[in-house]
Amino acid sequence: MSRPADSSTVIDTPERKQHPVFWFPDGLTILGLEDHLFRVHTTVLCRHSTYFSGIFENSSTVGEQSGSNAGLDGCSFLDLDPRQISVVDLVSLLEHLYHDVSLLSSTDFSRIGSLLRITSKEQLDFPTFHKLARYKLTTLFPEGPVPYFRCDYSGEALALVTRYKLEPLFKRLFYTVVTTTQFHEAKDGDGHPDDLIKITISTENGRRCEELMADLINHFTPILFTPPATSHMDCTDVFADKWMPLVIQPALEDDGVYKPLESLERIKLIDWGKEGLCASCVEDKKAEWTEEQETVWNLIDGWLGLDRKT
Repeated sequence: MSRPADSSTVIDTPERKQHPVFWFPDGLTILGLEDHLFRVHTTVLCRHSTYFSGIFENSSTVGEQSGSNAGLDGCSFLDLDPRQISVVDLVSLLEHLYHDVSLLSSTDFSRIGSLLRITSKEQLDFPTFHKLARYKLTTLFPEGPVPYFRCDYSGEALALVTRYKLEPLFKRLFYTVVTTTQFHEAKDGDGHPDDLIKITISTENGRRCEELMADLINHFTPILFTPPATSHMDCTDVFADKWMPLVIQPALEDDGVYKPLESLERIKLIDWGKEGLCASCVEDKKAEWTEEQETVWNLIDGWLGLDRKT
């Protein structure tokens, strides 16, 4: 559990102030980041971090890292600014290290994202914590062709999973971004539903989203615009009569042509028996539409290049 700062030992500088929580009187390492100073326990850092354990292997390495600020109140000083990390991420890490907030019980995307970044090899290299953060991120998203999933952090999540190569989440995040966000500037005359979340994504992820949208449209358009046949002529006639008002028109109104999971789910939820279909055809068609949802979900692997051998 973290303790408040020791007011009897003040090592503030004009540029940096000691952190109000993570300043331990018996800590032997002072971390400088942005405008904050953190006094922490060297053993806690080295126990879990390849980066810190490498620095503290011998005193000469510490001296090189500490520079002119070495020896503040008998502590080693490490400037973390060159590691390109944020104070928010460092605080999240220290909260986990000192058991204030456990990553194991966290379902907060921002906290998990912070820990995923700061524990990576590019930053402070906490291998065990990084592995745990990767796992925790996967638990925030459903598996399989679940329709209507959306979250307000899909753009940031997509950036994380592509940066850290969390391929099990590629399909879910790319599909979610394509179907629930406005991920590029609308062209003149383009219309977008008001419920789309506007996000900014990388050029590469934007390209992949555009390509996925095109693949979804190319695959699903003939399915959406073709009334299905049945084993009974009367039921086939029902589809021919009702398909435009009940299926095509709603899909046109909400861009359902590139949202196959949602469009198919909406088709399944229509009371086709009330519209005149026999019970047998209703059952058969619902099974076919569910199978098509699975088919689309599996095809996304190939469209994103996830099934290629490396």
